[in-house]
Amino acid sequence: MGAKFTFFYKKIKWIILTFAVISIWFNFYAAYTNMHVYFHSLTYLNEMMAGAYLAYSIKQNNKIIQFVRSFNWKQSLIFYFFIPLFFVAYFFLDKMCNGIANNILYVIMRMLFIIHCCLLVADQLFNINSIFNLANKKLVVYTGKISYGLYCYHGFVISFGTIGFKKSGIILHPLLSTFILLIITFIIASFSYRYIEKPFLKLKDKLRRI
Repeated sequence: MGAKFTFFYKKIKWIILTFAVISIWFNFYAAYTNMHVYFHSLTYLNEMMAGAYLAYSIKQNNKIIQFVRSFNWKQSLIFYFFIPLFFVAYFFLDKMCNGIANNILYVIMRMLFIIHCCLLVADQLFNINSIFNLANKKLVVYTGKISYGLYCYHGFVISFGTIGFKKSGIILHPLLSTFILLIITFIIASFSYRYIEKPFLKLKDKLRRI
């Protein structure tokens, strides 16, 4: 058993990349065929693999981490300026593209955003010259603590919230409805963290000391 785990550990980089390639291929195939894949696991597998490769990069302290660590404040400024630029570019490109082209554009922009988010995490962890230190922002830190609840409950809130709006005849602007559902998810995740996750985390610490 130990030998098998050692083999997988040595090949973990290629395992991650293989799953990522499969997911990326599936996303482009779905975009080209106009397949509805919102609830399909392969749609989001590349995002999980991006996080896994980030963890691998941190463990290995590879060239990606060294590259982010070497950012000076000017490079850091350009890096964070990419975020609003990204959304502005997507807004205009989305207006210009239709049909399959729009589907493919969405896949490409989503993947670029995922990569940027991973680099942002690395920047916060290792770049002492970063123009933003999110670790000092209480709301950001708290959001990180309840992130598991946000992940677990957002699908339910979106599904039942959307159905609820339709059943009650409430018509809202997409941005407003998104904001309302986000707030509801945040509240539910906060209650879950306080009354479910924290007690279990305390229990885990007690059992660990036994």
